[in-house]
Amino acid sequence: MSRPRSAERLVDAGPDDRIYRLLLLLGPFGVALVATIGRSAVTVGIAVAYIGVFVGYVLYKRLR
Repeated sequence: MSRPRSAERLVDAGPDDRIYRLLLLLGPFGVALVATIGRSAVTVGIAVAYIGVFVGYVLYKRLR
């Protein structure tokens, strides 16, 4: 059974993708940063930026 074309494009942002892996590895550091420094405008900004880049990259790979 073949996968739909959209699923194939989504797989492109999978475990063999260097940027995807890097973003997955950076996530826990963001959580640790918030845990150690506490919730502030800076840490919230970093978290929002991280989520935005992550979602944007996956969408980019999906639509490409």
